[in-house]
Amino acid sequence: MPARRWAVATVAVACGVAPAAHAAAFRIPPGSVGEVVAALGVQARITIAVTDVELASRRSPGVRGEMSVREALAQALQGTGAEAVFYDAATARIVRKPPPAPPTRPPPPPGPAAPADLGEIVVTASKQTMLLDRYPGSATIIDFAADRLARDARQGTAAITETLPTLSATNLGRGRNKLYVRGVSDSSFNGPSPATVGQYLGDVRLNYSAPDPDLNLYDLARVEVLAGPQGTLYGASSLGGIVRLVPNAPETTAISATASAGVSTTHLGGIGRDAAAMLNLPLAGGRSAARLVIYGTRDAGYIDDPSRDLRDINAGRSVGGRLAWRIDDLDGWQVDVGGVLQNVSSDDGQYTLRGAPPLTRASTLAQPFRSEYRLGHLTARRAAWSGELLSTTSVVEHDLATVFDATGADGAPRRFQESNDILLVSHETRLSGGDTRTPWVAGLAGVYSVNRLTRTLGPPDAPEQIAGVLNRQIEVAVFGQVSRRIGSRLTATAGGAADRRRDHGPSARRRRGTGGRVQRAGAAHPHGRRELAHPPLPVGVRAVPAGVPRRRLRGRTRRLQ
Repeated sequence: MPARRWAVATVAVACGVAPAAHAAAFRIPPGSVGEVVAALGVQARITIAVTDVELASRRSPGVRGEMSVREALAQALQGTGAEAVFYDAATARIVRKPPPAPPTRPPPPPGPAAPADLGEIVVTASKQTMLLDRYPGSATIIDFAADRLARDARQGTAAITETLPTLSATNLGRGRNKLYVRGVSDSSFNGPSPATVGQYLGDVRLNYSAPDPDLNLYDLARVEVLAGPQGTLYGASSLGGIVRLVPNAPETTAISATASAGVSTTHLGGIGRDAAAMLNLPLAGGRSAARLVIYGTRDAGYIDDPSRDLRDINAGRSVGGRLAWRIDDLDGWQVDVGGVLQNVSSDDGQYTLRGAPPLTRASTLAQPFRSEYRLGHLTARRAAWSGELLSTTSVVEHDLATVFDATGADGAPRRFQESNDILLVSHETRLSGGDTRTPWVAGLAGVYSVNRLTRTLGPPDAPEQIAGVLNRQIEVAVFGQVSRRIGSRLTATAGGAADRRRDHGPSARRRRGTGGRVQRAGAAHPHGRRELAHPPLPVGVRAVPAGVPRRRLRGRTRRLQ
């Protein structure tokens, strides 16, 4: 139960339906359209959908008074340029109002006017100069307004999932969630197998077989989400899609700084607080620059434990920072060196038991969680062969520790702890070129991942180790993709990848390697300015342990966006 709820996806309540014409008393304070209609949908027990991200962020005056649901929605949307469309008595959608009819009087004589420059949006997660309206797939780019980023950056990935209906999480708690894109996942639990959603900070891989590190979003330029499969360019851990966080780069021209601080309250819970700051410093006479971001957050708890006479037991903390150092011209190379440090912890689990009073749980022991995430990366790029040559290497250390109350029927306290120490080394070198009509990319990538899992069980003061597992995974791949605009309304894309992977686990000292091929072919056809039809044909093989049958997956899709 976060302190604020901003729902842009569908809000549904399954405990009954209130007719749209039924009068009720509403007291919903002003906020964004997404927040207000979410609260209204819960109170009125109807389903309200807002799929337009920009529309959901507009300011709503709120709702106050006794009125029908239709009247309440009209009041909530007053002055927002939006209106409610009812499909039935219990289902509505918030859309933009149609533009006003043109005036009947003759227009004035045309005068000279400069053409509007709308700019070109490049999907940088495609690793090419691929324009958004020509991208042969489903891509969403979220540009954060400065005020919203200062307000919601502390939420981490939750700020993105609340904005984007296609991206969701398991909600196990900050630092331990698993992400889904369009519901594609192998399970709701984390394990040594590759994740189904790849996460990146710029060109740097954040994880491989670990939960979402849930980085603070302060000082980000934008977020790019690509629906999967993306195995051609990103490998095995991208079956569901890609989430790419794009931070603001160090600026060599001027000193700049920003700061943000806030206090929040949680209904039936405690008080939370957060703070963040950024400092940008040009160095070496403008030939390099450093950018430092630091932040800290305390999330209020909202679950009580009467058996231990404790309130708000599931409070959490997050503290960390990012450092980036850019050298603009090092013998023709632009070099970026950086690091990320973030520690996340919670005092107790954020779950309750069925049959217990709301927001109440009785347990013998506290069940804390801890996540320590450390990342170091080096990226170098330069112009080469009429294109760009980029090489990036990163090292991640991610240590996780989770405690569970394993007290049995005899009442003797027993503590179960699972610790997962992860080492991830990743590298990618690629060459991209062409223009917006014919972009192309080719490269090679490698991943080395080690998961050391230990478990202990016993009395809280003397637990004993009961299991230990070491999993090592090595994956190497070569890939390529090219697109070609055919005429003014059609773009064809073709690509492929070949990979080799070895798994070393407890079942075999040296497990047989697995290999696979991923091909992609498709065509993008833009209809006007807001629709895109693309029938891709992705074919791929996901790596599986030795001895398990592998099945080739084929699919055809057609999507209007």
